[in-house]
Amino acid sequence: MKTSINTTMKTSINTTYNVNYPRIMDTDSACVDKAHKRLLEYIASINTGLHTPYCDAVLTLGVQSPRASAYLPLLLAEPFQINEPFIVNEAAFANLCLDVFSRAVDCCTDNPKGSDPILIHLGSLCMGKAVQIYGNLLPRGDGFWKYWEQYLKEASLSEQFLWRHRGSFVPFGEDDFAMQGTKSSLIKVSAALYASLTNRWGILDEIEIGLNAIATGVQIIDDLLDWEEDLGARIYTFPLVLGQRNRIRGQSLAQSVNSPYVVTVVLRTAMDNLEIGKQHFEKVNASSMVSFIDALLRSIREAEVYVERLPDCKVKDCETFVIRHLHRIISPRLAH
Repeated sequence: MKTSINTTMKTSINTTYNVNYPRIMDTDSACVDKAHKRLLEYIASINTGLHTPYCDAVLTLGVQSPRASAYLPLLLAEPFQINEPFIVNEAAFANLCLDVFSRAVDCCTDNPKGSDPILIHLGSLCMGKAVQIYGNLLPRGDGFWKYWEQYLKEASLSEQFLWRHRGSFVPFGEDDFAMQGTKSSLIKVSAALYASLTNRWGILDEIEIGLNAIATGVQIIDDLLDWEEDLGARIYTFPLVLGQRNRIRGQSLAQSVNSPYVVTVVLRTAMDNLEIGKQHFEKVNASSMVSFIDALLRSIREAEVYVERLPDCKVKDCETFVIRHLHRIISPRLAH
């Protein structure tokens, strides 16, 4: 019975996906809010035992509100010309479940000595829920599952590669930046789902490359904004490595990281990656995704202008002033 339903669903979408795509940006917040509410309800529903405080984990993982990646299933529907709300809603919910899984893994691996087993269990349950959703939409043996396995491997191997930056100021090269993007490979699952439902596999490569570049750019900004937390955990990200390399005599690492030179280089590196991603989305006519990237680029450029115009006294008076101010400029776009 499931195979019959899935086949009918794919046939229906394949016969309608060439209809003019209604810009989903007007209703994206409502869709994401609905999916997020569903996620919180799911987490609450499994919190049935005295020793399973999953709701507390919501605060620990920071999933009490959706972040920018929650909008990807809506934005990615456009190049595949999917306009069936049910499909997008299911993809949005599954994407949030995968986000919980990813955050739980990150939280536990970033703090291996104090990892919370509750987070491990919650992440596993949310992963299982996502698989259930995809399994309801696609038949067994569908081409989607090959990509599902690929993205999981990419995310795991990339994360392990980046462990070399723990406890040591290892320089960042092309491989490091590439791995920063592919460690978020689970954000590509929605694209593979849509490619399978519409049989538009031909545009998936461009979208995958675009998402890798976008993920790299966002991660670089993320690391800049979170430099204090990463420093405390001895996870030496690109901004910290750059700050260490460019320290001058008598300057603390905090002052160096917050210096206009280091901040500007980090911002420009992030923008370069976002521009690369934008080019790939332009090739597949993903105009909503391009608009989303443009909005993020504008906020980063605004931050760059702020840093360039900052009086020297501001930097000297408070060694953490610069990046703390950037939180107010950039963070709303990242929903960080």
